[in-house]
Amino acid sequence: HFTLVMKNQTVKHFNCPVCSLPDMSNRDADQDMYQELLVTMVKQLCTPEVTDICNQKLRDHNLSKDPNFCWCANENCHAGFINDTGRDKIACPTCKKEMCFKCKKPWEREHEGLTCDQFAQWKHDNDPQLQQQGLAAHLEANGIECPACHSRYDLARGGCMHFKCTQCPNEFCSGCGQTFKENQACKKFVSCAKRGLHAHHPRDCLYFLRDFPVQELQGFLEKNNVPFDKEPPKAQLEAAAQNNGDQKEKQSLLKCRVMLQKETADGLKDEPCGTEAAAGCAGLCMVHYKEYLVGKLNNAHLDPISLYNMNQLQAMLSREDKVVPEKEEEEEENEYTKRLVKVR
Repeated sequence: HFTLVMKNQTVKHFNCPVCSLPDMSNRDADQDMYQELLVTMVKQLCTPEVTDICNQKLRDHNLSKDPNFCWCANENCHAGFINDTGRDKIACPTCKKEMCFKCKKPWEREHEGLTCDQFAQWKHDNDPQLQQQGLAAHLEANGIECPACHSRYDLARGGCMHFKCTQCPNEFCSGCGQTFKENQACKKFVSCAKRGLHAHHPRDCLYFLRDFPVQELQGFLEKNNVPFDKEPPKAQLEAAAQNNGDQKEKQSLLKCRVMLQKETADGLKDEPCGTEAAAGCAGLCMVHYKEYLVGKLNNAHLDPISLYNMNQLQAMLSREDKVVPEKEEEEEENEYTKRLVKVR
């Protein structure tokens, strides 16, 4: 059992096979004691190779809990280290490549004096490769970061938002970073015990906003003076028009190129979305264009509460175990909706 788990599973599965304790995602005194006992048992029962794997995985797991820990942004380096400099511009002690501690991107001189959001916008406006690939490259470059171990994935958030980190046992929402927990493992509300696997997404999370029509999201951004793209990148349109290859190759240029984490028979793999690009969605499919719009909303720190209708607000309050006020007999729906908005 130990040999199979140590070689093939994450630390999340290092718990007792009989009682399933302790919860390896929450570091506490019980887990520390269990880790010491586990290492002793593995050393006695397994080969030195398996013992080394166990020690290495536990070390990485424990280091990832440190808020100053990060993985090197160099794709050819797999080192992790503690940033004890207090600076954003740091260098990996293994490969010596510089990176930004906050956005976890390789450092470029244009980042100097700019926030990570400002630098990302500069890249979007000035990098020829990003301009050619359009918003697909933008979504990948602003991909998913595990809130537990800070590993970064250059993948989109669309599709299934239950993301499993391959570097640590964390399972979280790729939109807001909230941890997925099951039943009694979540203590936030009394009703959590009956909810099965769930996370507590805020109302500005893509998990909810992806259900709104594109036109509503665009209208909300326009109302708040937030610019966004509608047309595909010029290079993509020109390439499709001038392509002399077969029809299949030409059509692929007008398909969504956003990279996704897909579950295959051989495990998790990163593959292009491949869905046909929707009209007016900047060269993306509908799903990933909504992700782009919600990203704009989040970066502008906007509260989308005005987008929610009466039924959605009632469901929101119920999820938080709040008392939903009754609609009065002659009360207009819009007035009742305004009253629901005020419930905290």
